[in-house]
Amino acid sequence: MADKCILSSTPDEITKLGAYCLSNSTPLPASIRDVAATTASETGSKSMMACSLVQCHWLMTTTEMLRPKRVLELGTFTGVSTLAFYEATRDSLAEIITVELDKEYASMAERGFGKYVSGGRVELLRMCCADALRLVKGQFDLIYIDADKGGYAGYLRDILDRRLLSSRGVVLVDNALIFGLVVDDSFTSNVPAGRLESFQESAAQLRKFNEFVASDSRITCSLLPAFDGVMCIRWR
Repeated sequence: MADKCILSSTPDEITKLGAYCLSNSTPLPASIRDVAATTASETGSKSMMACSLVQCHWLMTTTEMLRPKRVLELGTFTGVSTLAFYEATRDSLAEIITVELDKEYASMAERGFGKYVSGGRVELLRMCCADALRLVKGQFDLIYIDADKGGYAGYLRDILDRRLLSSRGVVLVDNALIFGLVVDDSFTSNVPAGRLESFQESAAQLRKFNEFVASDSRITCSLLPAFDGVMCIRWR
């Protein structure tokens, strides 16, 4: 039904929904739970930049279905989502390249990788995403974008122009709706206190990005009202 594309929830309801989903899902690997907890304790309010545990479930399931040979992640943060890709590809032994410019976050991610990653399958590039996209070679079956919102359009153009996405590949773009502000500036009920102006700026950038994606004749896309908005992109 058109009016049931997403559950409209208050912050308290979102917390309860997430807890219910976790309690009725297969337990996540210890690596993800541990690094997520460390992220929450060491980064404070910035921990909202990490994938929620429910979203990690979704990333793992999606990755397991895609069975990628190579994964590219733009925006490591502390490595929570990276570990979701790693855990989901234990059987396929996919190569994972993840990119993070911030020194503190990259160091936190490397701590987690040192504890939980084996086989040299995860490579962390300490650089900006634009430079990384010029550096990487070959194609990827799964590309996950969760970095600076103003760079999204440029990153996707580079991915498409350089044919970094394989013929069967998928690009997943996080925060494509950013609290719903992309749709309507009045959707402020879940925006953290004192952050409205910065998120509205990001929403304006993401609005242009979504329009760009929808109009590019080379690709097909689906914008889903899940989590903070997920844009799924494939070659046409």
